[in-house]
Amino acid sequence: MSSELLSIKQKREAIGRGLSAYMNETSLQRVLSYWEDEYGNQPPFVLNKFLTEICNTDELRFFKKDILKKVLGELAIIEKEVLMNPVKSSALNNVTLSKQTYEAFMYFVQEVCKTVHLKTFGEFNIDVQNILINENFEILTNSQVNEKVFLDFIPTEMYAKFITALYEVYCEYYGPPKADHVYAQLKEKIKQTYPNVEMSSLL
Repeated sequence: MSSELLSIKQKREAIGRGLSAYMNETSLQRVLSYWEDEYGNQPPFVLNKFLTEICNTDELRFFKKDILKKVLGELAIIEKEVLMNPVKSSALNNVTLSKQTYEAFMYFVQEVCKTVHLKTFGEFNIDVQNILINENFEILTNSQVNEKVFLDFIPTEMYAKFITALYEVYCEYYGPPKADHVYAQLKEKIKQTYPNVEMSSLL
């Protein structure tokens, strides 16, 4: 089997399914993030090395052969789907990813706005909108920047620019250290909740 047919996201999904029976969700997400950072672009044969590293308890070491068999089986299932219908599989993945990217974007913006003091949110909202207008965004000026109807109006390719504008205003109100702290926390949350979303599309 050659996993080179699969994208990093597809391989991560298969590995996640293969490991899910052997560890809790928190450990699983941490392990998958490690795999993506260290092994995502590596050839398929490094899978055994990866499993050797993560099977660091007696229980996991005992089940390592079963885990390997399960992961390989999951990879084979996804590979077969791609081989049988590559166009449909690619289109479906693109639609799913687009939806997840939108949800991650909306979550990120709304969570940042939740940390803004209620008394100053009106001014904060106006300041963000002014930056967006100066950046030639087409926006709904009668809505607030954290409302779904407002965010629905933002095209996907402008998500990162929008979040940067939000960051600029947040820094003015609360300073760069707090802004960096809030953004770092949300970045990690996004990675855990929406593992297939490329962070470069948001930040």
